[in-house]
Amino acid sequence: MTALTRQKQWRTALRVFAESRDAAGTDKQMYKAAMKAWSCGHSWQQVIGLLAEEQATLGGDQGLDDALGALCEASSSLLKVTGSKARSSSSALAASRLLADMRKRKLPPAARLYNQAIAAHARVGDLDQALELIRQMREEGLPPTPQMYRSCLRAFQAARHWEQALMLLQEVSPDDAASFEEGIFACSGSGRWQLATELLNEMQARDLPVKGVTYATLVTACVRAKQWRSALYFLHEMERTGADKSEKNKVILYGAVITTFNWQRALWMLREMPAREVLPNVITYGAVASVCNRARKYLYSMELHEEMQQKELHPDIPSFKLAVGACRGRLQELLKAQPQKGGRQKLL
Repeated sequence: MTALTRQKQWRTALRVFAESRDAAGTDKQMYKAAMKAWSCGHSWQQVIGLLAEEQATLGGDQGLDDALGALCEASSSLLKVTGSKARSSSSALAASRLLADMRKRKLPPAARLYNQAIAAHARVGDLDQALELIRQMREEGLPPTPQMYRSCLRAFQAARHWEQALMLLQEVSPDDAASFEEGIFACSGSGRWQLATELLNEMQARDLPVKGVTYATLVTACVRAKQWRSALYFLHEMERTGADKSEKNKVILYGAVITTFNWQRALWMLREMPAREVLPNVITYGAVASVCNRARKYLYSMELHEEMQQKELHPDIPSFKLAVGACRGRLQELLKAQPQKGGRQKLL
């Protein structure tokens, strides 16, 4: 039976189990193999039924560990079924019903089952049920895992529920850097860049490692809030700590930060980048040219376009549009500054 199950022939294995049960009875190993087979078929109800039968037949707590293992596998395989949101919701509901059925039969649910069910509900956005399962875990005396917290925090991030994310972070282990980063993502995505900054400061105070994507998220959040000082600080922190050594990523972030500057600071940053071992590209030049156009410093914008060509950076379509806009703006300035010749003609 075990060999058949391993070969994904679990239906055949169950037929063998039924025949042996009718013929000569069953023992512990056969019950274990049957539970394993039913778990492959996502049939957790059958696993629980076999456990009750085994305990009634063999007595005591026979088969409990085998049943819990099979239930975990059944739940895991059920939750791996991908497809529509409705199917994912059905899988999450089945995981909750499994836990409820186990409590009804006074079977101690394993922490792994809770974690799987919580992750399933978080994945489909059912945050209330996920939090309810966390409460039940505490009542059962089961320790939540970091993965469980991260699943919920990711769900809070997707739903932009930063308040719940911060409340959940209070329960996280002080050395769980990944959960703190999920909290930063949740706050940044909700426009709460100040709270995200506080979480980063707390991570640094605890000497927790900070990934480059976390710094990039904070830079982006500050750029959206037009907080150029904070955006530049986090960008420099990312460079100082070596959290992200990708020059491509740095250039993109520099371009984003530059869009929050005035034209003088934007030009200064463009000249400062090579000293920081970051070479400007078309995106960076475009960001500075856009700032100059916005400030009506059209000559600088035109010079930047010429400089790109001299450095063989091959301006793209947005860059040419900026150059055309600068030329048009400069021409309008010259026309306005040109003194009108002669007086007004009399209308005949």
